[in-house]
Amino acid sequence: MNLNSISIIIPTLNEEERIGQLVTHLRALSHQTFLREIIVSDGGSADKTCELASAAGAQLLHAPCPSRATQMNYGAQQAQGDILYFVHADALPPKDCLRNIIEAVQAGHQLGCFSYDFDSDSSLLKINAYMTQFDAITSGGGDQTLFLPKETFEALGRFNEELPIMEDFDFVWRAKQQYPLHFVKNPVLVSARKYEKNSYLKVQIVNGITFTLFRRGYCPFKLAKWYKRVLS
Repeated sequence: MNLNSISIIIPTLNEEERIGQLVTHLRALSHQTFLREIIVSDGGSADKTCELASAAGAQLLHAPCPSRATQMNYGAQQAQGDILYFVHADALPPKDCLRNIIEAVQAGHQLGCFSYDFDSDSSLLKINAYMTQFDAITSGGGDQTLFLPKETFEALGRFNEELPIMEDFDFVWRAKQQYPLHFVKNPVLVSARKYEKNSYLKVQIVNGITFTLFRRGYCPFKLAKWYKRVLS
């Protein structure tokens, strides 16, 4: 099958500070002939996210509820492209990511993501970013901008809409039981805002606790509530 069109899907909730910049950036990527559409799947933003996304040229969808898993599934359901590319609002994919994705999928990779860098000069964050080039149990989070054929996404069962947190890791763990995760070493630029609002140590500790408890079966709803409370 000749897979050569990409639908970019962005889940949003109150992202007015970044969504316009992101959609404008995506519309300026090289190899635009591969880009079928940019879909913003909004979860009920109370700010100007929807207005700015539409003005920048995205196709706006109003998802049934403010759940990132539901929003991404809803966007994928409406997507017309052969390949789905999931991008978070605080990530800027590299200029030639469309070509990277097409080449990876046409080479037979059914599951892929990118390495990333932070928009920060922090040495500690540079170490974190360096590790995103390699496969590990923590690989495949949303910042790494996951891509895969739409048929593969559907066959794998989509994102689990019962999860209010860690839905990206859950999907990748399930997917890796059938397909290896392919890494494109062409970094996405990710916002360091979470680290700047908190601290490197605090974010690392909270992420580690969240990851460990989720893997051990702790209630994801309690975990999501705690995570949002301790990290601004």
